[in-house]
Amino acid sequence: MKKRYLEKVEDVLALKDTDTKIYEESSAGYYKFFKGVLCHFNAYNGVTYFNCKLDTEEDIYILEEEPEQEATEKDIGTLCSFWGRDYKDAELGILKEVSYDGNEVKYMNKDEYWYYHCRRLTPSEVAELTGYKVEEVK
Repeated sequence: MKKRYLEKVEDVLALKDTDTKIYEESSAGYYKFFKGVLCHFNAYNGVTYFNCKLDTEEDIYILEEEPEQEATEKDIGTLCSFWGRDYKDAELGILKEVSYDGNEVKYMNKDEYWYYHCRRLTPSEVAELTGYKVEEVK
């Protein structure tokens, strides 16, 4: 997931007929339109404010999916997420090798463990983990 910052009132109003959550950097809750009315939701007790005001001077954003795909040989040496059968068991590591055996593809991390799945981390995921801004080199 990556953050897309909303800069204008029109950016927020474009979300009126969607189920999109709007976040503030300085708040633990989120905003969302409910039947056309902007509401603030708290993680602990649900809705806290109806017909509330969202300060566009704050850093407000939505989360967007980034495309995911299995790693390839060109991703060797990059930070990746590795897992066997279930993604919730994923581990971080550096991709060392990709092995093709018929229809089966396996991925080895730098510690020389093999996995059935490997996905290169997106620049926003690396930035979130490290605190450094990361850009892909074309």
